[in-house]
Amino acid sequence: MTVERSLDLEIETGQDGEEGPSARIAVVRVHGCTRDGSADTITASCRVMGALEREVARLHAELDAALGRAAEVFGADAPSAREQTPSAARSAAEEHKPSHIQLDLTVGDVMTRDVRTVGRNDRLAKASEQMRSGELRHLVVLDEDGNVAGVLSDRDLAFNALSWSLGQSEHAHEQALDHFTVKETMKADVVSIDSSAPLEEAARRMSREQIGCLPVVDSDELVGIIAASDFLQLFS
Repeated sequence: MTVERSLDLEIETGQDGEEGPSARIAVVRVHGCTRDGSADTITASCRVMGALEREVARLHAELDAALGRAAEVFGADAPSAREQTPSAARSAAEEHKPSHIQLDLTVGDVMTRDVRTVGRNDRLAKASEQMRSGELRHLVVLDEDGNVAGVLSDRDLAFNALSWSLGQSEHAHEQALDHFTVKETMKADVVSIDSSAPLEEAARRMSREQIGCLPVVDSDELVGIIAASDFLQLFS
């Protein structure tokens, strides 16, 4: 069903003894849409939310255009974003939304230097205890030579151990933690960063890789860790 333009601006010029023009929003050329067969509507019949949103957006656009024309008639300034319809104001805000925050900080300025680590051959029970005692969400995993071999998160620990003991008792879950090693659960494809890198680079890498932390490595030596919580603490 095709619906012609539904809204327009009607203008009446001032008559003798009246001051200036008057204006009103008019409903025009509505086709075939009625409510209970008795009243014209100004949108097409919509069966899904997305279609209704598009119709409402169309009406907002027509109202914005009418306001712009009214401003010309009355010799006023065009409405500001605060005076526009809510959808128009949101669109304007999105257009001017900053894409990033410029900070003159490096990773070393924000990172946590006291890094808790675990060996890749350690049992998950040991890693779980370290996370609980330190209220941590990530542990850096080291190999036998002390090099970064992976990262273990609380989600890795929970989901993998849970899947191993699914449908069994809490005791079975604890047994799974004591049976499996860190290297069987950790993320081995480590994305790291050096301490002199700009802080925004760390944010970009974490966003791009969809990860919650980055080990900070200088000259193959682990010197810190930067996590999403460090960014939250910075801005709070």
